[in-house]
Amino acid sequence: MISIKNGHAGIIGTFLFVYLLSNALYNKSLAEKDHKVYSAKNIELHIGVYGHDPKKTASRWAKTCEYLSKAIPGIQFTLKYYESVDQIKKSIANKEIHFVLTDPVTYVGLELHYGVARISTLVENHLNNGYTTSGITIFSSATHNNIKSISQLKHTRYISSGIDRTDAWWMQLEVFYKMGINPYKDFRLLMSEDNQQTIVFEVLNGTYDAGSVQTGIIEEMARRKIISLEQIRILNPVKHETYPFMSSSRLYPSWPFSKVPGTPDFIAEQVAIALIQMPKQHAAALAGRYFGWTVPLDYTPVHELLKFIKVGPYSNYGSISLTRVFVEYWHLILLSLLIFTVMVIMSLRMKLLNKKLLSAERDLKESNHILQDIASRDSLTQLSNRRKLDESLGQEWWRACREKKLISALIIDIDHFKEYNDANGHLVGDQLLVKVAHSIDAVFKRSVDIKARYGGDEFVVILPDTNTVESDILASELLVNIHELNLNLHNKSDYDASVSIGVATLLPAKNSTPDSLIAAADTALYQSKRKGRARFERNLQLQVSET
Repeated sequence: MISIKNGHAGIIGTFLFVYLLSNALYNKSLAEKDHKVYSAKNIELHIGVYGHDPKKTASRWAKTCEYLSKAIPGIQFTLKYYESVDQIKKSIANKEIHFVLTDPVTYVGLELHYGVARISTLVENHLNNGYTTSGITIFSSATHNNIKSISQLKHTRYISSGIDRTDAWWMQLEVFYKMGINPYKDFRLLMSEDNQQTIVFEVLNGTYDAGSVQTGIIEEMARRKIISLEQIRILNPVKHETYPFMSSSRLYPSWPFSKVPGTPDFIAEQVAIALIQMPKQHAAALAGRYFGWTVPLDYTPVHELLKFIKVGPYSNYGSISLTRVFVEYWHLILLSLLIFTVMVIMSLRMKLLNKKLLSAERDLKESNHILQDIASRDSLTQLSNRRKLDESLGQEWWRACREKKLISALIIDIDHFKEYNDANGHLVGDQLLVKVAHSIDAVFKRSVDIKARYGGDEFVVILPDTNTVESDILASELLVNIHELNLNLHNKSDYDASVSIGVATLLPAKNSTPDSLIAAADTALYQSKRKGRARFERNLQLQVSET
């Protein structure tokens, strides 16, 4: 650590502290004022809804607005409809609305430039099931033998919804661009049609060679026996786990419900809770043709989509203009130059000090390394201690979860250790603990294996990327190794060294914790003791099937 003994540094530090403290108190007073204002009765809050057809937009979302007004007493929610993005941007800038309900593409632009923050994500209703993501399906008629892939769409007639204005069209552009197709130049005819079923009919009757609809539309029409799936050929089919509908693109999150900067967090929390708790068959969900609401999803894929096709807030993504950079970021450039000047001066002054500090820093690192090693080991057995076990198990658990690999655990308990310890004394008992620890070290030789003293006469071994067969073999080997200790065991009783072992193997899930693995092995250890000790038992209730 470098200490600057300078009066100016103290003055600057004091000034910074006072500034931060005053700013925090000011923000707190604003929050208390907002809470007082918005806690009053009959407060009216406005929800801005963006849609190209005001009548359809009103019929879809009016019931949702009524639901929120009833679910949150004292607040009346009203809808404001916008037919253009510029209109809704202006209302946000003028603080005329408190929440925004719009498509994902419009949302990310508002998020990027206006600080709008999502609080919930729409769960769409397809075939009476809820889905938080969707994509697009590009298709042709199964009888059209000249079009079997997207690469064959050049110079054809193509029909789609929302050309140049909806997220469905931007999804298609990504697919086309990756396939080397520019739909604005390469199609013989490009037609826009908002009715999804009409698009399907126009392709099947040969008016157009290919088209696209939202995922789930074709399956819905087939379920209602309007068409047959055999009539459809999917172009660029993409399979998604747990998503049953035919798709030609990757999946993107559904509509977000978001709050505008300045809307109090405690109000936004009430709105989010009310949306998530909405019953599936509520009139608002039925009118909105959705399944419900859930916690807000990650909209990074939408940002990536717009960056790739360079539209919306990323229309100039990747292009650099020195004039544009200076105009937009002159204050940051000036600040950077100031900081750079200060840093050069400081670096020249600190250069001499650094030479003296290098040696001390090396010694400190070595000392810290030694102390960390001491702090993480059991002083008697030299295995890892309980704190180090918890830390290492957590890391391996989440790695196994991320990589979808098995992880095994063994809990080892020395049989009748208390009687042996009482009969021979603590020093002899400690020697037995050390010998057992050495046996554990000898059996579990991989560098990734975690071996720890769990407490008293119990030990824990964590085996990353180890299946049931491998862990059972190692448990058996340890039993034999412990039994061989009796050849060199000196005691005043007829004690035979043995251990009871509980074994468990899991494939970690995202909603599980490392404690579940330890608990499973502990249950198996109890079974081992109950069946006579000097053996190992596996937790069969948590047996993992392996491929």
